[in-house]
Amino acid sequence: MSIKISNEAKVGALTLVAVITLILGFNYLKGNNLFRQQIVYYAVYDRVDGLLPANPVLVNGYQIGVVDKIYLKEDDRTKVVVRFSLKSPVDIPQGSTIQIVSSSLLGDKALELKMPQVQTAQELAGQQNLTPGDTIPGIREQAITEIALREIQPIKEKAERLLLTLDSTLVAVNTILRSEKMDKIITDAAQSISSVKASLKSVEGIAANIDKFSDAEFAKISATLTNIEQLSKTIGNNTAKINAIIANAETTTSDISKLTANLAKTDIAATMQKADATLAELAAITEKIKSGQGSIAMLLNNPDLYNNLEQSSADLDRLLVDLRQNPKRYLGFSLITVNKKAAQPAPAPKPANGAAKEGEKF
Repeated sequence: MSIKISNEAKVGALTLVAVITLILGFNYLKGNNLFRQQIVYYAVYDRVDGLLPANPVLVNGYQIGVVDKIYLKEDDRTKVVVRFSLKSPVDIPQGSTIQIVSSSLLGDKALELKMPQVQTAQELAGQQNLTPGDTIPGIREQAITEIALREIQPIKEKAERLLLTLDSTLVAVNTILRSEKMDKIITDAAQSISSVKASLKSVEGIAANIDKFSDAEFAKISATLTNIEQLSKTIGNNTAKINAIIANAETTTSDISKLTANLAKTDIAATMQKADATLAELAAITEKIKSGQGSIAMLLNNPDLYNNLEQSSADLDRLLVDLRQNPKRYLGFSLITVNKKAAQPAPAPKPANGAAKEGEKF
């Protein structure tokens, strides 16, 4: 005899299986295993940015559990309690910490269990482990934004100081730009630009005139430059002579300066007065000569006297010539005769008539 199951019972049984499957699947996705005993631990944090239930619990990158629940601490609402469970029993020594870390580049979070390092077997035998239900000290990892802000903070402060300095500088520059001196400078600059434009136009005119030069004119210019170059070489070769000339000129200048100083010390006025007096006397003498006064005037104005003097000079010249040629004619006595005359007694007094003896004549 077969049992007939109604459609309603089938629908109810199917619905129950679906609900049970949904609950089991949801807990599985959350990391909860309803068919085994959970090993639960707790951690307390100030902040749990980005941490969510079902996030993994890792030891050296290996997942040993999941986060079960996150809630505020009852006696201190500023703290956040995180409950996590392990898949299998793990000996967690005292002194261990659990830290919130980033598990991916997308910002997913995880709990990293960090155990103290054991150096020897004795330390390993003597260490004590935590029991399930204990609270492990929690450490929050600094987020990338916090690290960036901490690194950027000094730059921000410098930028603020720079902005203040820049603001003060801009205020000073604005004050300078609005001053009358700056207006004058701008005006002068505009005038200078106009002058430069005029100069450029002049240069363009000169260039146009240069373009009109013929080959012969350029040859003349080249010859002139060659001569200037030769002149420069000549000056360079005679630098020592030029220096000597300059030294002589300096010496002459020094002598002239000394002469000028001596002249400055001389009584020029008295000298000029004496010169004027001398010139006046000379003018008076000249006037007397012109008027026929004095011997010089008679000599200049009387030709007979001049002729007589000239005749006398000629006669004297002939006499001297004849004296040199015929000295016995004029010297009819000798030194002996003179000596005898000196030894003779003094002559007798002259007669009263004053006649002289014949022997006294020469």
